[in-house]
Amino acid sequence: MTTQPLRVAVLGAGTMGLVCLRALQRTPAFLAVAVADPSPIARRNAQSVVPTLKTYRSPTSLISAESLDSLDVDMVAVMTPPANHAHFVCNALAAGRHTLCEKPMAISVPEVRQMVTAATHAPKSTAIVGHQLRYNIARQWIRSKLAEGIVGKPRHVSVVQHFPNLFVSNWTWWSSLEQGGGLLYEYGSHLIDILQWWFGPAMGATGTTRTVVDNRFDVDGILQDVTSDDLSLLHLQWSNGLVADIQLSGVAALPRRDITIHGDDGSMVLDRFDQVTVVSRRTGLEEVFDLREPEPSLIDDPNDSYTQPHRRMLEDLADRVRHGSTPELACSFVEGAQVIELINQVRPIAPVGEST
Repeated sequence: MTTQPLRVAVLGAGTMGLVCLRALQRTPAFLAVAVADPSPIARRNAQSVVPTLKTYRSPTSLISAESLDSLDVDMVAVMTPPANHAHFVCNALAAGRHTLCEKPMAISVPEVRQMVTAATHAPKSTAIVGHQLRYNIARQWIRSKLAEGIVGKPRHVSVVQHFPNLFVSNWTWWSSLEQGGGLLYEYGSHLIDILQWWFGPAMGATGTTRTVVDNRFDVDGILQDVTSDDLSLLHLQWSNGLVADIQLSGVAALPRRDITIHGDDGSMVLDRFDQVTVVSRRTGLEEVFDLREPEPSLIDDPNDSYTQPHRRMLEDLADRVRHGSTPELACSFVEGAQVIELINQVRPIAPVGEST
């Protein structure tokens, strides 16, 4: 078992690429050695986090076996837009590298199945999907309490999440369905994964999506068409009768992020500040549990609930890589594929090919 830091190449230096780099910097088991992004601004931002990074303009150049070998890379973190995930992940696994793939895993069912096959054919490489909210303290607490029967048998889950800033945001790849943008893929994937982590695999999904703001200005002031959704309604069903209704809105002016679970013995609500309120049907008592992240945010946001979980996910990954086993809490490629299969039941999309 090696005790040397695992050397990591990061593809993509956007928001999540920088979060990943900050988390890697705070995890002694890793050493970020290279980053690739077409944007010179993004590459400079990455080097401001890790000054020693070797930079590449093309992720395809960095993911080549020759580059990975020359850099002595142990792991590849794929933080590019989702439409590129399958291509880069399959290349990393074919080169025998451990792989962290940012969520959503990909945008189409054929792609995720290809990725699962690639991981199966690379048994010495650990591959996980970056659903880091499994490592969030509040969500772990809820999972354990549900197992203890805190609300009895769960019957109905109601999720309401509003993102006011989205209404006035600029056009980016996030505005393109073909690149994997929009609420259903970006936020819906997190929610579906968490609900399946709590309750087991759902047996089906229905729903609807809308593009309310159908054009936006990009950073150059050019008006671009929007094809991704800023309003999504999703209904999930489980074989035991449990149902979940998810509302995602970039149209609302009021911020919300609530997950409410109703069971035979009571209800619990997780709010956007990671406080959990539990109401007992038997006693009528209401209890409030403050489960906010105790560690400082990596992005200087007091309401941040995902950057420290990202770091814990990396720590788990490093531990399991060194011991040759699957990370205990992490989302496997099979589980990540299940999320995309459910999303595609609501809004199917075909792969668009690779990008450099």
